[in-house]
Amino acid sequence: MTSPIRRVAGGLTVLEGIWLFYAYFAGPTVYVSCGLGCQVPQDYLWLLLPLGVIILIVGLLGVWGASFAYLAATVLSAIVLVVTGYTVFTLAGFAAYTSILNEAAVVAALAAVTMLANAFAIRAKTRLSEQANPMNLPVFG
Repeated sequence: MTSPIRRVAGGLTVLEGIWLFYAYFAGPTVYVSCGLGCQVPQDYLWLLLPLGVIILIVGLLGVWGASFAYLAATVLSAIVLVVTGYTVFTLAGFAAYTSILNEAAVVAALAAVTMLANAFAIRAKTRLSEQANPMNLPVFG
């Protein structure tokens, strides 16, 4: 029996993985034309697809109740926060990227909530009810 906080953390991790798929495929594609001296900032939004796949798998394992999934989801959500933060920091000065910043805010907020929920789920223990406890076996004779 999985504790409710672990189920919520697993569900949020699945939701984060699905949102990363959405942000990758439905996100705006921006082509910037530059002259010879123009430098386009490097963004790491291409990492959203492999991170989304890994986070979705880890989230499904977390819903199922695998205890290692919560630590892995916490680390992966921290990586998503770092990648998103760095991309927003480097693209903030370019007006062509403002629509990416809106989706990045949702990604960052969801990653922060998921990371917090998984941090609590690491410490949550599965509890047996008193009736299901193996020490409460009937004693005959």
